[in-house]
Amino acid sequence: MSICDELRTHLRDVYVPDVPLEEITDDLDVLHNGVVDSLGVLRLMAWLDQRYGIALSDADVTLDDFRTISSMTALIEREKSAGRHA
Repeated sequence: MSICDELRTHLRDVYVPDVPLEEITDDLDVLHNGVVDSLGVLRLMAWLDQRYGIALSDADVTLDDFRTISSMTALIEREKSAGRHA
């Protein structure tokens, strides 16, 4: 399963279980559309640490890093390529 697919499944399962998976597109603005709120971003940060071994601090990221599946995927890939993962 790709990172995008894992993120999509996680967002659906945890935040919007009644939304069909195909409606959660890679470019859907999950912050603007109310899928994830500020507390949800913190929960996503914890999940990324658990799932990918990426420990993020507030200084490492911006809300734009969590705006879409594409931006979250880019964040994960950036952190992994920088060697900041377990």
